[in-house]
Parts: sequence; structure tokens; C-alpha cells
Amino acid sequence: MKQVLTDETINAMLMALGQDTPEETTTWISVKDRLPELPDSDYATSDTVIIAYTDEDRQYVSFGNYKRRTVRDVRKERWKDRFGRILRAEVTHWMPLPKPPKK
Repeated sequence: MKQVLTDETINAMLMALGQDTPEETTTWISVKDRLPELPDSDYATSDTVIIAYTDEDRQYVSFGNYKRRTVRDVRKERWKDRFGRILRAEVTHWMPLPKPPKK
């Protein structure tokens, strides 16, 4: 069973990582507005990002990557979960990972 994380939980996690203010790192980007950047090649993977997705009418937050693969001259772009499996759920938003903790 997957755990649903609230905005408050995410903000607390980011604050524990040493972020000054959660607003600096918790700006969700709609996939309708922009997707993570990929190099212009047939095989590319984005940096790991935080994703929000909907599955069976429940919303989840996890880590994932946006990937591009070209097979038989057909270019496919899709989301993969933190284990590298194709994510069949609908990803609605994403955000870059926060900066590392301050020393």
C-alpha cells in the first residue's frame, strides 16, 4: 500500500533537509505547462524529480524520471517511477529536488 503525502508533510521533510523556506523548493510545475528538460537525443533521462500523480482517484507524491526512448524510429516519452518501472498513473505535477543540506 502506498502512502499519501500531504503538502505539510513534504514541507516538513524539506525543512528537515535544511531548506530555508519551503516556498523556495515546493513550487509544483504542471506537466501541461512544462516537462523536465531532456537532452536532444534518442535516449535521454531527466534528473530525478519529485512527482505528483493520480491513481485510482487518489493522489500520491514520489520520486521519478522523465525518459525518452526511440524504438524503430518511434520516439516515446514517458514517466518512470523511482524503481525505473513505467508509471502508468497520470502524472499531474513535478518539481526539482531540493538543494542538498547546508553544512
